[in-house]
Amino acid sequence: MENFDNTFNSLFNIGDALKQIQDKVANISATGEAGGGDIKATVNGKRELVKIEIENSMFKLENKEVLQDLIVGAVNSAMANVTGKIRTEIVPDSVMDMISDINK
Repeated sequence: MENFDNTFNSLFNIGDALKQIQDKVANISATGEAGGGDIKATVNGKRELVKIEIENSMFKLENKEVLQDLIVGAVNSAMANVTGKIRTEIVPDSVMDMISDINK
């Protein structure tokens, strides 16, 4: 019975750790740029686009497709940056915490 209790407690600790990871991820954000910084996109850890910044000079472009491509590039860059931040800043520590909780 003690083995079952330990397993149950470990599962509960893992669930708690996963909730903490989700909370940390929700509070992280990253920005990506395109067009030499004329277009900036910011996404959060949930990979939701939360902000677009476009320099006024970009509205003078005669080719709408160029502006659209730059926006897509900035968003994709922001997505890659937030994924990198999650991997380097949140996941390693959180995984180590879960492992140490299991071994208690």
